[in-house]
Amino acid sequence: MPLELNPSGYHYSVLAAVEGDIQVGFARLSLSAQKHAFLWHSSAADYVDLHPEGFTESAASAVFGEYQAGSGYSAERLSSHALLWRGSAASVRDLHPTAYLSSFLNDLDSSHQVGAGTVTAEGISHALLWTGSAASVVDLNPEGFSYSAASAVSGETQVGYGYRPGHQTRALLWRGTAASAVELHPPGALTSLLSDAAGGEQVGYCDFGSGKHAAIWRGTADSVQDLHKNLSEVRVDGNPNTFIVSKASSINANGDIIGYAQDAVAAYPILWKRLP
Repeated sequence: MPLELNPSGYHYSVLAAVEGDIQVGFARLSLSAQKHAFLWHSSAADYVDLHPEGFTESAASAVFGEYQAGSGYSAERLSSHALLWRGSAASVRDLHPTAYLSSFLNDLDSSHQVGAGTVTAEGISHALLWTGSAASVVDLNPEGFSYSAASAVSGETQVGYGYRPGHQTRALLWRGTAASAVELHPPGALTSLLSDAAGGEQVGYCDFGSGKHAAIWRGTADSVQDLHKNLSEVRVDGNPNTFIVSKASSINANGDIIGYAQDAVAAYPILWKRLP
């Protein structure tokens, strides 16, 4: 049964992540109002405004247990800071490392947080890993890559993407250091990217020239499997689909994957269910 979570009096709100009965994202009081990071407990009336003092706007992007991750923007400083909350605005922890112009969090687990920090005024970023404080930051940008970002963390593994001059975007996997980076970019692919990881598997997309296709990996470039091929039996309004593009965005511990597929008209949510 769908639940409408927009709080009374707010113009609109957006959900970014869910775990158990907790949802996070942001809300705006009006169309022109700045967004505030929000936490819900499966009810429009049961919410917490996480927006911290000293920031112009904020948004939460991930939740794990009691913690929420995201970023806050300061118009005074003209920069974004990676932020970590524990259920209230007052609990906020600013993880922004001073060596970077801006920073943000994309994901977290019980002890790690990942995202990126910008290193140039043009917005070039490096993938970053934290363990709960600004001082703990580790720059994951691999040698030879001009930029990178970490999308997700699962235990001791981080996943994301990077760009190496002369090449397209390439899927990357790390184990805590820049030197540990492994390229999961499949041979012959034009682009690839990892968006999530769980249980030794990684998901995202790759493009072999016919458009972006949802894909799953198991730790190596040659382990890639094209999930787009599994969409052949999906029907749209009772008719065979004409999907051009697909992407996998998240995988859970059971191996179930969510994402979307797109035809020339619209995009459709997709669940790839792991069979017993």
